[in-house]
Amino acid sequence: MAVSTKVSKSAVWLLFGVLGFAGAATPACSATIYSCDESNGSGTCTDPIVKCGEADCAIGGKVCCFRRAGTLTSQTCSDAADCAETPEAAEPARTPAECDEHSDCRAGYLCSRVSASGGSHTYCRLAAEANLSTSTANWYEVCESSVATSTCSGGRTCSETASAFPGWKFCAHLASD
Repeated sequence: MAVSTKVSKSAVWLLFGVLGFAGAATPACSATIYSCDESNGSGTCTDPIVKCGEADCAIGGKVCCFRRAGTLTSQTCSDAADCAETPEAAEPARTPAECDEHSDCRAGYLCSRVSASGGSHTYCRLAAEANLSTSTANWYEVCESSVATSTCSGGRTCSETASAFPGWKFCAHLASD
């Protein structure tokens, strides 16, 4: 008895569709490093909520956009595409913020602001790299925001400020940074 190996095109497309759906439904953390519950092995990740002016901004496709023009500052929850980072000295300046406290980040990461000639951004960064100074960029650990105050790592002091971030403070660099 001969067995047919012929499969219809619609059956192939159905199979690929089911496989594609199953792959898309698999829960996993995105490349962005946000808070994840790793204590029970579930790896459940959640996007942080950043206090943005008077409103809460659910980070994901959104960011809390810190804007400065002259001496005027504002924060708005904006689509990430509408808050392209600029250098802090730009006029006007924009800095996207994806965290406002360390608990927004997964274990081993700290909320940190980068200031560079190409732009500034606040996001979760590896703890070992949260307070660095290089010839092209400086990273400052967030130690005070409108929602939290935390002790600076590595014996640093919570004393740095930035005009675009009223009410926020950042950890000062050590001579070894």
